[in-house]
Amino acid sequence: METKCEMLTQKNKSQSDKINKLDLELGEINKEMQTLKTKKKRFLVLKIHASSGDGEFQTVPISRPSKPSVILMGTSNTENIDPRISPDYNVHKVTAYTLDETEKNLQKLESEPNVIVLHSLTNELMNKTPNDCVDRMTRICDDIYVHVSIISRS
Repeated sequence: METKCEMLTQKNKSQSDKINKLDLELGEINKEMQTLKTKKKRFLVLKIHASSGDGEFQTVPISRPSKPSVILMGTSNTENIDPRISPDYNVHKVTAYTLDETEKNLQKLESEPNVIVLHSLTNELMNKTPNDCVDRMTRICDDIYVHVSIISRS
């Protein structure tokens, strides 16, 4: 009986050692995964920067500033977007929580940007139907095309 107990104790210790070893390996794998995720994020940022501003997809007239201007208008979801996302653009952020605020802020623009990015539907969807929201956003986009001459439908 004592021998069997010793044998089971030894087996238990062996299994415990294996579990500890696997735990350490898992910890190393998790660290490596974090490193890879960080590298992937850095790679994507570099890829974005490398693909922008090369003039391949856009012809900029001489009268236009060297850096296109971008208006990023949207809800609180845009708060964490760094306006220095690219050195090739001048980004100005405007907070507009609703489509009404979006329209008012668009009317207040003092100069015509090259690009307007709208992130304005999330709060509206809580109170209005998706179809109403899409119709309203379509009207806002149509107004932008009419009033901002350098923006094209693309």
